[in-house]
Amino acid sequence: MFKYYYFKIVLLLLSLFLSGCIVNVNPLEDYTGHDMAMIRVKNYYLPLSIIRYQKIGSCIQRLERNSLTAGINILGIKSTYNKKIVGMPPSPVTSQLKRSDVMEYTIKADQPVMITYEKNVGGREISSTNSFIPQSGHSYEIFTVGITDNIIVTDITQGKDDQPAKWDWDLKGCEY
Repeated sequence: MFKYYYFKIVLLLLSLFLSGCIVNVNPLEDYTGHDMAMIRVKNYYLPLSIIRYQKIGSCIQRLERNSLTAGINILGIKSTYNKKIVGMPPSPVTSQLKRSDVMEYTIKADQPVMITYEKNVGGREISSTNSFIPQSGHSYEIFTVGITDNIIVTDITQGKDDQPAKWDWDLKGCEY
């Protein structure tokens, strides 16, 4: 009888663990060059990623995809709650990220980036993206809003929520 209850408890804990578990691999490392921009990302259950690109002549080449949120998030318990960098300005008064867990990074400026996430809801894959070209010396906040979790990117360099430069998607992918 004891084994029966023990088995049920283990099964329940295992299902809770697996259903609310996010493990992100390949975390983003801070860029150390002089031509950098800074980003602040809301650190919560959606596993946001950054895909970096470079322009080569008249085409665009994908470089790497990296995780922007905590490495492990099990039922809201994160491996890292906040990551701060020196020089990142405070969030504007109107910011969605006020009093939120955030991850801050330095990234290479003038390099097109796409912020993305993918999640599975009821067997359907749902994703969202937003792309921009970070400018040297600028600071950005990245978060999701609404039922569809649209990704929002704002330039907070001047202490307010401005829209960053959008990426011109007319470029074709480079042939390898």
